[in-house]
Amino acid sequence: MRLVLPVLLLGLVASAAAAPRPCGSDVDGQGTAVPCRCGDLLVSSHVLSDADPVTRETCVGPGLVVTIPTTRAGATLALGGQTLRGAGVGAGIALVSGGRDGLLVSGPGAIRGFDTGVLAPRAQLRRLADVVLADNRHDGAQVRGTGYGVQGCVATTNGRDGLALRGSGFVVTGNRAERNGRFGFSVSGKQAQFGSDNVADGNRRTDADLPRARTSMPRASHARPAPRRCPGGHRCR
Repeated sequence: MRLVLPVLLLGLVASAAAAPRPCGSDVDGQGTAVPCRCGDLLVSSHVLSDADPVTRETCVGPGLVVTIPTTRAGATLALGGQTLRGAGVGAGIALVSGGRDGLLVSGPGAIRGFDTGVLAPRAQLRRLADVVLADNRHDGAQVRGTGYGVQGCVATTNGRDGLALRGSGFVVTGNRAERNGRFGFSVSGKQAQFGSDNVADGNRRTDADLPRARTSMPRASHARPAPRRCPGGHRCR
């Protein structure tokens, strides 16, 4: 019986230490900065750096859960050249609330090894740009919303789709999707714009799933394969 209470107390301390907490560059509206660790609640704009434990650890659950209040506009999460790494569970960035006009997630940087790299199902993403999404169990990014943009991203070796995008009026340009388990690009939505500069290659089922009636681009320009390279880095003829 003497050991029971200390063991219980240790368990409570461990649980408290692991509980998610607010993090970001301004958690209280008065400029108080709190570094982010795995599973924390991002409540303000932030630039990740070596000072953030989430960039040095392998997350056993979600990386960051974004809950920026609607009173804040122009919210940005800059990866700052860092990598978020997961153990196959949860989302690298789980977007619940992105502020007044949605969250910008910008690279350079990478999100690797989660269940889903970026999960934004509630129209809270403004733009996803210049991010590597790799080795996630399901999708590199799963997004739904209106008027958002996905630009300059690389989605590779994800277990299902590289980029799974839904909604209306969104723009997809300059991305690369390679060697994903199902589709490189899975895109559907009213007036979605899918640029001819998107590149897909080596995806298991097909490079691009883009229903003709739901995109503004002709099917011939939906996706082009990556150019084959010969030894020495030159393009093969």
